[in-house]
Amino acid sequence: IYAAFEEFSYDSLAIAMATAIKRFNSTKYKSVKLLLNSNLKDNFKALVEGAILGSYSFDNYKSEKEIKKQELAFVIEDKNLQLSTILKESQTICEAVNSARNMVNTAPADFTPKSFVKEAQSILNKQPFYKTRKIKPVITLDEFIKFRDKMARPS
Repeated sequence: IYAAFEEFSYDSLAIAMATAIKRFNSTKYKSVKLLLNSNLKDNFKALVEGAILGSYSFDNYKSEKEIKKQELAFVIEDKNLQLSTILKESQTICEAVNSARNMVNTAPADFTPKSFVKEAQSILNKQPFYKTRKIKPVITLDEFIKFRDKMARPS
C-alpha cells in the first residue's frame, strides 16, 4: 500500500497514514509493517495517531458488524523509551477522540443526557487517577437533570 505526503510535517504524515490505513482496512491482508527510518521515527506521533484515527469506523447501527483481525506493526532498529511513551500517549488521545466521535455520531434519541452522564462516569472509572484518589462526583445525576431542566426553562 502506497501513500504519498507533501512534507515531513505532523498533518501531512497523519493524513497519509490515515489514508493508508483506510485502504488497508478495505483489503483482505492480515498485517502490514512500516519500516521507520530516522525521518519517520522523528514523526512517530503523527504515524500512530494517523493510524488509530484512520481506522475509526462507526457501526453502532449496522445489523451485521464486520470483525477483521488486521495488524499494523512499526518496525524499528532499536526500541527506546521515548517511542514507547509516544505510543501510549497517542493511544490515550486517540481513544478519547474516538469516544467523542461515537458520542457525536449516536442519534440524539439514543444518546440522552442520562446516557451521556453514564458514559462519562464509565470513562472516568477507567482512569487510574480516579480509582486511586477516590474522586466523588460533585452532584448526583438527579441534581444534574434538575439543574439542566431549570436552565432550559425561560424565565
